[in-house]
Amino acid sequence: YDINKVDSILKEGFYLFKSEAASWAATDLLINNEKDIQENVRGYVSYISGDTIKTIFTNQETPPQIILTYYFDTTMKVSYYKKDKVPRSPNTLESKLVSIRSDALNRINSDKSGFYRVFPKTSLNLIPIIGSNVDKVVVLTGPQEDGIVPFGNDYVLYYGKDGSFINQLKIHMSYVPTPVEYVKNTKILKSVHSHVLSDFISSTDICSVLLYKQFIKWNKLIVMGSKYTSIWDVPTNNLTIVTTDKFMKSK
Repeated sequence: YDINKVDSILKEGFYLFKSEAASWAATDLLINNEKDIQENVRGYVSYISGDTIKTIFTNQETPPQIILTYYFDTTMKVSYYKKDKVPRSPNTLESKLVSIRSDALNRINSDKSGFYRVFPKTSLNLIPIIGSNVDKVVVLTGPQEDGIVPFGNDYVLYYGKDGSFINQLKIHMSYVPTPVEYVKNTKILKSVHSHVLSDFISSTDICSVLLYKQFIKWNKLIVMGSKYTSIWDVPTNNLTIVTTDKFMKSK
């Protein structure tokens, strides 16, 4: 299999996790500690810069100004954060991130075709990523109930380096909300789902497992494609890839 492709999936999965974990932590801090500016917040973006993960909150001005920044280190321990409440203009990278995230959100909210779905007790979370050749916004489903790991109902929107929209794709064809421990009083030993659109585990699958790892009681996530099966070991974060033929024969 293409080792470079798998490496890029792994890299993006960990990026999505760190970005989304920072957004969760920063939003909690905003709600609990910054009541004076909450009404002025219009949007947020998290991104990684060196060994720092930053979450910026923008106001409702045009163009938007950054009115709060949180800084986390890569340990992702919320207690080790710094903040800056001095209003400032976004830098070039931040402007790009804010712009493509805003465009993606507008496309989702104005979608009349049914391409984007929001399932009951869920919301869609948008994570912009600046790439070397193309930029993207990855859209995850986030459950609004405890005890669920969300797989599927995820999307990616691609943008040119000039910020122009290119196209949008579904990452999974369905939504598989997976309990962290039990299904109908039966303990889950491993979580299994199949991919129609890809032969490998997705970066969003990896992100979901990492985000909810502290709650998950099963040990393995198995993602079956037509050619390859990906086996993610939850305790160690190790990925093993075997041919689907070999996996089926080993069962």
